[in-house]
Amino acid sequence: MGYAFSDRIDTQLMLAALDIAYCRRKPPKGLIFHSDRGVQYTAKAYRERLETYDIRLFLCPFFREGLKFYWSATVYFKGHIPALCGKK
Repeated sequence: MGYAFSDRIDTQLMLAALDIAYCRRKPPKGLIFHSDRGVQYTAKAYRERLETYDIRLFLCPFFREGLKFYWSATVYFKGHIPALCGKK
C-alpha cells in the first residue's frame, strides 16, 4: 500500500502513491491492481506507469450499476477463491 498527500485528487497524486507502494513492497510481476473507474486511474500516464511496473489494471466492471452489487459479488467470490484453486 502506498500513500501520498496533495491539495487535489489527480493523476500526479495517484502516481506518487503508486511509486511509493511499488518501491516499498516490490510486488511480483503480474500483480493485479483493482480500482474503480476514477479518472485518476484511467489516465494514460497512470496506465503507462502500471505497465512499466508490469501491473495489470482491473477496473470495477459493475461501477455504473452500483457498488452494492459489485461488493456483494466480490465478497461472495473471494470466499470461494481457495475452492476454485483446488485448495481447502
